[in-house]
Amino acid sequence: MRAQVGELDIEYELLGPEDGEPIVLVAGVFQQLSFWPTSFLNQLVGAGFRVLIHDNRDVGLSTRESRPAPDIGNVLSGDVTGVNYSLSDMAADTAGLIDVLGLKPAHVVGHSMGGMIAQRVAIEFPESVSTLTLFATNASDGVTGQTSPEFLSFVLTPPSGDAEAAWKNALEGYRLCVLPEHADEETLAAFLQLQAKRAPNPAMQCIPAAVAGQITGLNSSPTHLENLSALKVSTLVIHGTGDTVITFDGGEKLADVIPRARLTALEGMGHFPLDPGRWSTIAAAIIEHARRD
Repeated sequence: MRAQVGELDIEYELLGPEDGEPIVLVAGVFQQLSFWPTSFLNQLVGAGFRVLIHDNRDVGLSTRESRPAPDIGNVLSGDVTGVNYSLSDMAADTAGLIDVLGLKPAHVVGHSMGGMIAQRVAIEFPESVSTLTLFATNASDGVTGQTSPEFLSFVLTPPSGDAEAAWKNALEGYRLCVLPEHADEETLAAFLQLQAKRAPNPAMQCIPAAVAGQITGLNSSPTHLENLSALKVSTLVIHGTGDTVITFDGGEKLADVIPRARLTALEGMGHFPLDPGRWSTIAAAIIEHARRD
């Protein structure tokens, strides 16, 4: 299904009972709505929630960015003038979708870059958020929640015209997301194929948006950290202690700076799991948090 949000068409799916409390799941860099495992979604639906999943702008089947991409080297050096959309733009998309579908306020859950978007939804559109869950993300303070050089190399590798080389690079990148836990090759390939077949988009510009979001958050007034410290929404932070894509201290920082936030540390887990048991634990934590508040 598609909804018009401002000038964009946002692809989405709604699952669960129409009268259920809404939970909105915001996926991260490169991830389509197919990122969320069926077993995880079924657990949320089985608990009685109305679950909204969607493709962020420039991802999947939502409106693609047509303007030329900025030079990522320039963005990394601090020049954000060529960035075509921001994390705040993506937060406005999410809040707009919540509003258009009549789901306000909703429990908002964000993974990785989706967690950065979710933070901005809570800051800029507080009336849209009943609770906040930040999963494997960071506070954009430039110090904590850093990315390993290996994963940074993966995300900054230009799209390859060679299909086999592109596939191998993608598999290696996703292995880094799952490590240090076991990355079953068959399961990993099936996960990647699902997204690649659904709506390939090697030119998406969400990496510059994420980098620029950190830069602007450090230099804005108030800063992003100051905005987080003023949040009044009940917040749960979920983070794997083995995460090398966004290191665990990023989750610790979020739990420290957001008033009364609770931290659930998942021992030995990477950036996201393939194991359904891990996803079941994550779903249970989200359900408990939503029901508590």
